[in-house]
Amino acid sequence: MSVPAHQLTIVKQLGIPIDNQSLPSLQADVIQDGVIGYSLQGNPKGRAADLIRWANLQSAPTLALDTRSGSDTAAGETFEPSISAAATFTLAQPKSGLFSSAGSRHIGELYLGDICVPPSLYAPMRLRITSTFFQRATSFALFECGLASSLNLP
Repeated sequence: MSVPAHQLTIVKQLGIPIDNQSLPSLQADVIQDGVIGYSLQGNPKGRAADLIRWANLQSAPTLALDTRSGSDTAAGETFEPSISAAATFTLAQPKSGLFSSAGSRHIGELYLGDICVPPSLYAPMRLRITSTFFQRATSFALFECGLASSLNLP
């Protein structure tokens, strides 16, 4: 089973309604972009392209998760269409493509989420990550990793 199919199964088991028909009339307070992740090759097509265009036409802000749909965060390319995010929440470390001239115009505010990558894994990249980084991590990340109690955080 593919990852998206597995996630859809979970959503259905949780009883979360799925409505593929009324998207154009849907009013949202915020849009969470997770349409396309990594390994995008070329312009988004079909339903993915439709969803990106729809999101960009809304007055609600869009939060991109880790990478904006319609972009290649490794190469820094932006395809058509691509999400124009109010904010991007990237995980572990900022992707180099977020800082390209094309990519940086569409990421909005950039937030870094700690997903509990051990500091020793950052060493080969010559990144200095201190314990303060982990102490300031979001409660979501700490909960996910079970670090809250080991850091004596509320």
